[in-house]
Amino acid sequence: MEDGVAGLAMQHLSELEAALRPAERGVLLARILALLSHFRAEPNPPQVEQMIADDWAEDLGEFPIWAVEQACRQWRRTRKWRPQICEMVALCREAVAEPETRRQRLQALLHRAAAKRNPMLHRMEELTQGTFRRVPA
Repeated sequence: MEDGVAGLAMQHLSELEAALRPAERGVLLARILALLSHFRAEPNPPQVEQMIADDWAEDLGEFPIWAVEQACRQWRRTRKWRPQICEMVALCREAVAEPETRRQRLQALLHRAAAKRNPMLHRMEELTQGTFRRVPA
């Protein structure tokens, strides 16, 4: 891989990683609260509400805010009832699938290019992995 192409690939990978960075907890919970507010629900005691919010934050915390917003928008426009967490997780996974695949491909491409420039890289990785497998936890 030429240096110019490798540079562009690294730049694109960096941009993808930034775009796939998990949402901040406060922003995430505000977005979910706004979604859930569209649907009627019986009130819960504050402690229960806090635990519910923690569950949402834990289960959706791996996703970038744009994916959560996209999932919320899709839910509002196509469904009548409150979402379950697993349904929102599925929509978020669907949203990040294509960029995540591109990120993995770019990582593999750049890794292969680095291995070509340094033939010992693959052997060093094998030795390192073998060492960690032999060391008891």
